[in-house]
Amino acid sequence: MATIAIFGPKGTFSDEAAQSYFKKGKAIYPPSITLVFEAVKTGKAEYGVVPIENSTEGSVAETLECLKRYDVAIYGEIYLQIRHVLAGVGTLKDVKRIFSHPQAIAQCMGKLRISAKLPPKIVTRMSSGQDYSTAAAMEKVAKLKDPAVAAIGSRNAALKYGLKILVDNLADMEDNETRFFVISKKGQEPTGKDKTSIIAAVKDEAGALYNLLGIFAKAGVNLTKIESRPSKRKKWEYLFLIDFEGHEEDAKIAKVINQVKDSTTFYKLLGSYPKG
Repeated sequence: MATIAIFGPKGTFSDEAAQSYFKKGKAIYPPSITLVFEAVKTGKAEYGVVPIENSTEGSVAETLECLKRYDVAIYGEIYLQIRHVLAGVGTLKDVKRIFSHPQAIAQCMGKLRISAKLPPKIVTRMSSGQDYSTAAAMEKVAKLKDPAVAAIGSRNAALKYGLKILVDNLADMEDNETRFFVISKKGQEPTGKDKTSIIAAVKDEAGALYNLLGIFAKAGVNLTKIESRPSKRKKWEYLFLIDFEGHEEDAKIAKVINQVKDSTTFYKLLGSYPKG
């Protein structure tokens, strides 16, 4: 039975995504995204499940950084509808502090201001310096037993930790969806309905990015995502995360990848995997 490392603790949206993807397996719950990658890298887990982007708030920076740093592959993707609640042990009018992951806070800030007629003080970091997961925030509020604190997360996590739902359907956007990656040290065989993800950097000169994108356009390869991130190698250098249709073993995609390698200053293949 495979071991699956899930951004924890139990009850996170990553946990819900993992349950929808894996029919069986032994779950472990590292308390940070980085530690999920560590578990897969070291062989403690065969697979990992982490959030990569939200439909309203964009990408998760820690996941993007880990994809660049760790020698693991994207094995699959999962799309999950996200329904946030505000939960605590008291009443809404008691709440002075709210715990949650930064992404969850951002997804709910508009309705939070209206519902709570505040905003209260927002707490997104643990004493260790790591971001709270939504479930860890719920767990923290349950342990404190203080009506002045509440957490944003899933209904399932609120019920698991014995909290009261203070505000339901808290997300600003009704159609709130998060994309998750399944990561592994092994890759996927072609299915005919695949995506490939890469990270690349281009020379700091006019037309460099245009020429890179032109490789995909000339080959008729559809890009499904492109995002820039600071490279952290030197000031004002950017890496581009690019998702496109096709599998690295497809002849057309293999040719495109070789052309991309020749036209970039940094290149990393993150994996080919079935569309979610």
